[in-house]
Amino acid sequence: MDIKTNLIYQIAKLRLRKIEGYSNQAEWLQLRQLRHILDRSSRTEFARELSLSRQTNYRTYTERVPLQDYEACKGDIERMMRGERNILVPGTCSWYAKSSGTTSDRRYIPVPYPTYSSATTEGEAMRYGSISGTILIVASSPLRGSSSGEAIPLCP
Repeated sequence: MDIKTNLIYQIAKLRLRKIEGYSNQAEWLQLRQLRHILDRSSRTEFARELSLSRQTNYRTYTERVPLQDYEACKGDIERMMRGERNILVPGTCSWYAKSSGTTSDRRYIPVPYPTYSSATTEGEAMRYGSISGTILIVASSPLRGSSSGEAIPLCP
């Protein structure tokens, strides 16, 4: 094995160990991310309406936050697009990812600044926007037929 191949192999091995570490700590990492989401969004209208705070535990979160499709969030997203603050995400949101509209009308997904600024591409920003703790929106189609408890209801 030449030096270049050996170096790449060692880097890949380190990355694999890190990924395995994540899988061994998945529940803890998910709970930590939930705390982060709740902490960041506790001052939003959405969190206040559902009485969510940093102290909200997983069970309470799943009981209070209904599973919602885009249409349930559309009015709030439109308000955010008009410049209203602290609706679904803290502060204002000035960047929105736009879906292609292949299965329905185009949809606008809020991507708050902290998410967008850490992404390197618009597609990456949209992916981060859906998992980073700033806003979480789940389309209904992949979840049809799932019973409660099989999926965390999200919207943020």
